[in-house]
Amino acid sequence: MDQSSKTRTQKAVSHLSSLTGALVNEPTVGLHRVREHGLRTIPELVRLKDDLVQTSTKLENVASILKDTAQTVDDMRGVSSFKDMANMADRARESLREYEFKAWLES
Repeated sequence: MDQSSKTRTQKAVSHLSSLTGALVNEPTVGLHRVREHGLRTIPELVRLKDDLVQTSTKLENVASILKDTAQTVDDMRGVSSFKDMANMADRARESLREYEFKAWLES
């Protein structure tokens, strides 16, 4: 073998060796990257999940309060004393308007 053939063969073997090393190490590098990604993102995902659970609990409490309030308001609509008070307030406003009108006429 002449010198240039030896040099080309050595370069080819060197490149083949580098390529083989890269192929052998690639799964390890890939798994390392996946592991690091998991270590970075999983704590954030857990925090977000906890925040969602807290928000969901708060919303359930508010929904329960709103439901109870709506039921109370519906129950109050049928109470006759509230209707009587509303009628009395209407009559009082009407009387006040009449009094103000009479006072205006007399002035």
